[in-house]
Amino acid sequence: MLQSIDCPPLCSVCGRNVRYLRESKRLTQRQLASTCRMSTSEISRIERGKAGLTGAMIQRLSKALEVPYYRLFLTGDELDPDGERSLMLERTLLRIRDLVLDCSMI
Repeated sequence: MLQSIDCPPLCSVCGRNVRYLRESKRLTQRQLASTCRMSTSEISRIERGKAGLTGAMIQRLSKALEVPYYRLFLTGDELDPDGERSLMLERTLLRIRDLVLDCSMI
């Protein structure tokens, strides 16, 4: 069964990072979509934080944007290492890692 991350705050962070990284590489949505084997509308939905993300999608985006997969989920916020938000982020990043690893075995 294909698992996906469907968490609006994380999808929103990922979307902003994808857009930033895409624009910093001077890629259009169409070019990124072609490289990732996705549709342009899917890239648009990801950038707007409206798409659930599978491990395969995360893997293809990080490869196309030439960044480690976890970079798609980082924020510029200072996180309290003992805070609730840090624990949620750590658990989520571990889940993302597992999804990406599962996709690598396919």
